[in-house]
Amino acid sequence: LRTGLNVHTSDTVTLQDIATTIEQPPGLTLMLFLDGGVDATIGGVPLNVGRHEDEPVRGVMISRTRPDRFVRHARKGDRLRKVIVTMSPQWLAESGIDDIAGRETVRAFCNTHLARFDWIASPAMIAIAEQMLHPPHDGSYPESLYLESRALDLVAEAFAALASEGREALRTGLSPVEQRRLQA
Repeated sequence: LRTGLNVHTSDTVTLQDIATTIEQPPGLTLMLFLDGGVDATIGGVPLNVGRHEDEPVRGVMISRTRPDRFVRHARKGDRLRKVIVTMSPQWLAESGIDDIAGRETVRAFCNTHLARFDWIASPAMIAIAEQMLHPPHDGSYPESLYLESRALDLVAEAFAALASEGREALRTGLSPVEQRRLQA
């Protein structure tokens, strides 16, 4: 895709136990797990991302203001269906964040190392993720352009969710998930 925007999709079953360690650069990562989850940490903080069949699909965004270590463990037989969109700080700066409602909330989130935002994914987001997992291969549409357009739709929805739900989380210090638990 264009510089600064990366997409990773996966519809897999792990064939053997593996451990992966990489250094993730600064940026923003948007994750949608349609099935399964990962045992992973970033900067030593457990990610706790994924989905069991009886749970709704959740979106998760993580901000990194500096490089940090990502460690993942996978076990043989794990089923995983996910879409991950990663944006570099330069891409974010050039993406027009200053033109959106809730820009202060989005900007504050992007400028906080290991900030995390969780929300229940809309049916539209889930449909977009499914489209990204199964792009058309008939040659009528360039696959990279198709994936980029879908990634931009996911990013726009995520920023809208952050701008609306994130304002309250920033005021209270509680995540939207924690706020819902407290209200329940």
